[in-house]
Amino acid sequence: MVYPSLREEFSFNTSVVPRISCIRRILFIGSKKDYKGFNTFVELSSFFPNLDFTLVLNDSTYNGQPFDFHGNVFYNQKDILAHILNSDVVLNLSKCNQWRETFGLTIIEAMSQGRIVITPNCGAFVEYIKHGDNGFLVDTSNLDEVIKLMQELLRLSNIELAKISNCAKKTACSFEFAYRQQQNRSIIWSCL
Repeated sequence: MVYPSLREEFSFNTSVVPRISCIRRILFIGSKKDYKGFNTFVELSSFFPNLDFTLVLNDSTYNGQPFDFHGNVFYNQKDILAHILNSDVVLNLSKCNQWRETFGLTIIEAMSQGRIVITPNCGAFVEYIKHGDNGFLVDTSNLDEVIKLMQELLRLSNIELAKISNCAKKTACSFEFAYRQQQNRSIIWSCL
């Protein structure tokens, strides 16, 4: 049986997770493809000049073309955990009419570290993200909706952020390898 699970470095037992006390550092991990939401992220950064935006792009997407982005850009996805720990919010802005995520590993990894996540309101995300509880779902093809959601996030209190962070970690726990293995054994035993 094949089932998705978190990589070992995202295990809850080995991670020291800094708490989120405010929304300041915004992270996008992906490619420069428009259908993955790259252009939306770049545009979003211009609406919030007081926030720190970071792009972590895979090496294959760098084609030397400059783009207007006033944040940090990394062209290597080797140490994703460090980037996630250095963020408050992790976005997946894939456009539903062009691309549907079938799992969203980076989002689960971010949730395992108690990060606030924003994802499309389609694809696999709707199966494990409950809007406002453990993350946020939004129409990523509508920049105004994404901006509005970011503005709402910036108004959340420390208590509200902590609650969402804790719920995100609990959700991600069900994607730990040991948990999945145990669930799989339970299913097999109940079938015998």
